Amino acid sequence: MIIDSAMKWLWGIAILNLALGAVVWAFNTIQIVGDELNGEDLASAIVWQSMGSSLWAFGVLVFIVILAVSAVIDYLESNRN
Repeated sequence: MIIDSAMKWLWGIAILNLALGAVVWAFNTIQIVGDELNGEDLASAIVWQSMGSSLWAFGVLVFIVILAVSAVIDYLESNRN
């Protein structure tokens, strides 16, 4: 069914963004805290850290959308019968 396929894709997108965002953010936070970076590398690490935060935030947004879509689908299916 197309709804099941769409929900699987949404879950995949959410999990991928949450995991990738957390890894990118954590790696670059460790780099920044380590105080081993010069100016250009520090700027790059800060940019990548903010990208990781954005990926994670998008994953949370997709998760919220999944919950909303699931609620709407359940409501429509319960009223169909």
